[in-house]
Amino acid sequence: MKIKPAIFITLFFVTLSACLTAQDAAIPIQKKGGHLLSQWMLNDSIRANVFLESGFPKIIFSKRFIEQHPQGLNVALEVPVEDIYVSFWSAAKKYKAQYTINDTITINGSKLHIDAVVVDTDSIAQWRGRDILFPIADLQKRIELNIGSGYMRMLNDDEELSGGYIPFDVAQDGFTKALYLTTTLT
Repeated sequence: MKIKPAIFITLFFVTLSACLTAQDAAIPIQKKGGHLLSQWMLNDSIRANVFLESGFPKIIFSKRFIEQHPQGLNVALEVPVEDIYVSFWSAAKKYKAQYTINDTITINGSKLHIDAVVVDTDSIAQWRGRDILFPIADLQKRIELNIGSGYMRMLNDDEELSGGYIPFDVAQDGFTKALYLTTTLT
């Protein structure tokens, strides 16, 4: 007799856990000045202020952010063999990358391989306080992007979009990784 309630309670908590996990998969985003900003959890313990980009060729980590979290990020920092420079749209000069990162990191529970550079972005007024500039294309997954409701989700290959979405295939230009789609207006 006591087995049935125990099974029911166990099934209830398994179902509740699955629902909460699905809700946790939503990553909050905020539209500010025409840009998408977010806060991500890296390696399950580090909060990062992220600038999501649709047309930037490389993931950029702030040097300050890397220096504040060396053990928590647990990524291999390599000094570039050749000088690498980054140009930002809001700054006239080029900024030298101090390190490269070619490693795996967990972003909001999803493991991703990243190819990034580390730059002193705090010297650029418009970038101060941002920890990562992340091109959406480097998420390496299909994404559900809901700007109106302020969230995005990284979808697994077998995962469906929420109701009411229309999927679009996007293309990428070869130079900046800019994402674009071709459609018609009616």
